Amino acid sequence: MSLESSIGDLVTKTTLLLDYFNGKKASIDAAVVSAIAAVPANKRILYVHQLNGLDTNDGGPLSPLKTIDKAIAITPVGGVCSIRLLSDYAIGSHITVEGTAVELRSDTIGTKRTIRPAYFKDGNGVTNLAGISFLLSAQIVARDMIIEFPSATGQVPVPSGGFNAFLKSNTTGTAPLLPVKLIDCEIADLPGATATLCSAAASGLILTVTGVIFPAGFAGRYVAAVAAGTTANTLSNIVTNLATL
Repeated sequence: MSLESSIGDLVTKTTLLLDYFNGKKASIDAAVVSAIAAVPANKRILYVHQLNGLDTNDGGPLSPLKTIDKAIAITPVGGVCSIRLLSDYAIGSHITVEGTAVELRSDTIGTKRTIRPAYFKDGNGVTNLAGISFLLSAQIVARDMIIEFPSATGQVPVPSGGFNAFLKSNTTGTAPLLPVKLIDCEIADLPGATATLCSAAASGLILTVTGVIFPAGFAGRYVAAVAAGTTANTLSNIVTNLATL
């Protein structure tokens, strides 16, 4: 075999090797791009319209979901779920939050949406105020919301403690801490309302309010089982920017 033919054979094999490498590299690059695209976004901005939405929609502004529950459910654990309400929203049972930071806000800053929790009976026949139940690593921020507490008239017996709180974790719940922030919200009472805003039970509570309007005489209803006029620095499990509770 001449030197020329040997060199030609070597060049051919080198070309084949480069072609093989480039083909493999292209397939690996495509697989990496596909894998990255398959990773769900850690922050979801989802629109909810209780009347016109569907939980089979994608949650965009023109195809909103129907329920807050669905918005939270499709957010990855450890992620942020920013829920934009396109309508007022009635809550008929507990909304459970675990491993998710939830922002609940109006779709339009400055335009308030009304949240209306109702009383319901749980599986044990105990009357509860529907609300948001905190589990492990949950946190809530509400912006431009009116939280309208229902009348307790006719509820026998009227629920108390955590059963009558909107934001809650029970004594055996997994949430070590309830971080809550309300921004430009309003707490409203229907006649006969007795509900409390929060119940920390055996958990710590961080309650921050900015530009929030409370009903007259709301003292004693910020946190379940905390007497009116109590200052937070006398409590071991509560941090708040409210002067008194």
